[in-house]
Parts: sequence; structure tokens; C-alpha cells
Amino acid sequence: MNNFDWVCSGYRLFSTVDIQAKVNADKLFVSLLKKIEDNRLDINKSFTIKEITELIPRGTADVENYATYGFSLMSMLSNQKQRDYFIFENEGVGDEFTSLCNNNHNRDNYYWKKHYLNEVVRINPKYVLNKEYPKNFFNLMQFFEGYVRNYRRLNLSVNHNRSMFTKREIDYFASLGEMLGFEVFIEDRKMDKVKGRSRPMDLAWWKWDKRISEEEYVSLDLHLERESVWGKDVETVEKLFSETEEGCVPTHVIGIQYIESEGRIDYLNNLVVEKNRQQQSSVLMVYRYWDVETEMEKVSTFWFHPDGKQDERHAFCKVDESGYWFMCF
Repeated sequence: MNNFDWVCSGYRLFSTVDIQAKVNADKLFVSLLKKIEDNRLDINKSFTIKEITELIPRGTADVENYATYGFSLMSMLSNQKQRDYFIFENEGVGDEFTSLCNNNHNRDNYYWKKHYLNEVVRINPKYVLNKEYPKNFFNLMQFFEGYVRNYRRLNLSVNHNRSMFTKREIDYFASLGEMLGFEVFIEDRKMDKVKGRSRPMDLAWWKWDKRISEEEYVSLDLHLERESVWGKDVETVEKLFSETEEGCVPTHVIGIQYIESEGRIDYLNNLVVEKNRQQQSSVLMVYRYWDVETEMEKVSTFWFHPDGKQDERHAFCKVDESGYWFMCF
């Protein structure tokens, strides 16, 4: 045990200064932190207990004995002796492990293996350095203002079909992302866990920084969907907020949607708020529809912050003397 490297001076993603005990359970935890960094995994991601055992199998840190390893792993996961190494998705499991570890009479050292291999945990942020790459937080309403003021430059005439409108508008945001320094992809892969398949994003902005990782993107900063068909308005929202892989949760989402009438907006906005409670993205929803009162096409836009606050703006779509569409406030 005296030869075990508790300081880990060569590592940069975690800190061991708050580790008080220095027995097998703590050695396994430090070994896990090293393994995560050595394998260039995301230290902030969620792990199943099975994934943890694959990273630190029996024999790690010289914990060879079968019974000792089982108990040490469960103790590492528990709150025994003020340990707080993990945050459980199901809070009660950690307490259950603690009770088992404190039972010295008829304890099952492999209870975790029999019942909780698929339990999800994450490393307590107090042990993580550089907890999160600094995210970009955009004023999405400013994006909308640029979209409105530059719409004439898209050169969309009354003779263009819906597909051309979709293409030009997606290309506009693709160019914006590239100018801001993102890697931009159209029809990019994104896993939908509920449907069990990939559902491509109309547009994605990815942040790449070799200083952080040479193999993975740092973050998905924007997922945009553009839809002209009224009947796909709910599907558009569902795509923006689909249950997906951890690295594919977007910081910002933009939905540009043609809808049947203004009366549809409240329903769609309520759906956005409900689904964003879990995702916690910054959201811009742009609805385009025929306004009966003004007898013009109107664009109503709502910006939802992760904390639930929202702003809104409205613009109109018109055709100029040469037959090309423009927007104005």
C-alpha cells in the first residue's frame, strides 16, 4: 500500500486531496479515476456499475482476493466511512450498499453484482478538475434578428418550392456556424434511444478542441430542425428533444416550423417546456403561419431559457416588387 500513488501528479482531470481513507476501496476509486483519464473517457459522464467493474476488474491495485474485491468495490460505491465518491441516479442504492458494508455478520460481498450491475452513477464533481469545458451560450434572439434582416439575401422567390426554402435556410445557419468556428454538418447522425435508431439532425454545430480531446468533440452546441409540413410540428419538437447519447445533448436547439395557424403555438410551446425540463437546452422556436388579422405571413419566435424564462418577437414575411421574399419587424 505504501507504493500506491495517491497523489497522481501526472493526471489533470481529477483531484485526490479530499480522499481521507486509504484502504482498498479508496485505492479502487483512485484507480478508476486514472483509468478514465488514461482511456480518454469523459469523466463527467454517467457509468453503469458494470462499466466500472470493466475498468477496474479484480486484480486492480493488487486487490486480488475474490471476497476482498467484492467488498472493496461495494464499499467504494457506498457512503461507508464518509465516502462520497459517487452520485447515484437512484439515491437509495448508495444507502443500501452502506448498510450492507456495515453488516459484519452475514454480508453478501457481491450483492451489487447480483442486483445492480445496470445501476447508473457518476463521479462526484468535488473530485473532478476542469469539470466542464466552458460552453458557448448564445443570445438566440439575436440569431433570429439576423435571420429576419438577412432573409432577402437568401434569394427565395415566389417560384421556389418548399425544398428550396428548406435548403437555403439550413445553408444560412450552416454558414453562420462555420463563421463562428464550429464544425458544421447537415443530416448528421443522432441516436434516438426511444425509437432505437438514428434520426439525423437537419443541422448540427459541433465544438472541436484538440487541447481537450484528440478523438471526441467537446460538445454539440446547436441542433437545428427546419420543417415545412404542418402535420410534422410535434415530430419536429420530438426530434429536438429526443432521448439520446450523452455526448449528443445539445446546448442550443432551434426549430423553424411552418404551422397551420397561430392557435397551434401555445400547444407546441407547452410541449417544448415539458420536454426541455430534462434536456435543459437554450431553445429558439420559430413558427411561420398565415395571420388572418393582417392577411400576411407572420413569423412568431419564442426563446426559452433552461430555467424556464422566455422572450418573444414577431416579424412578417412579404414579397418585394421583383417577386422575392423578405422579412421585417
